Amino acid sequence: MFLRLHSFPSRSEACDGLIDIDADTLAEQWYWNLWKTRSFPFRDLTDGTQVALVASWSGGKRIAWLVQAADVIAERADGWQQAVDLLADHTELGRDRVLKNAYTADKQGSDVRYVLAWRVVPIRRLDLPWPDGLRFGGNGWLEAGRAELGIHECDTRGVRVATAGRL
Repeated sequence: MFLRLHSFPSRSEACDGLIDIDADTLAEQWYWNLWKTRSFPFRDLTDGTQVALVASWSGGKRIAWLVQAADVIAERADGWQQAVDLLADHTELGRDRVLKNAYTADKQGSDVRYVLAWRVVPIRRLDLPWPDGLRFGGNGWLEAGRAELGIHECDTRGVRVATAGRL
């Protein structure tokens, strides 16, 4: 299973920004990475891949949600400007909204060569404790077994969180 890290300044902000977010709000989210190299999971994330979203803050982590990736784009870009254009076009968020994203703004001027973007389809809120011994790589992604995470098969099949007109 793939895990994606979301860092917050405090536990309260982690709760407000991911852990306690409702399924309808989560279903409106797009996530992306802008990389100089083809980092994991550039070649592996596809439509239908299950991803556990992890909220992190100083002193703690929680496995917040199990989601499915949809509308995945994994493209080569010729610099930051083209990466922003790819994101704006693919996500239909528009250039201004993509540019207002703090992560995107931080990457301005960097040598962006690869874009990975995907829309979130909520499956189930998990809110599980973070297992001891697991560590994320520098790019905010990790692959781990469900058993290591305390996620059981019944957490990942069949039952979907109802969202406004989507699954």
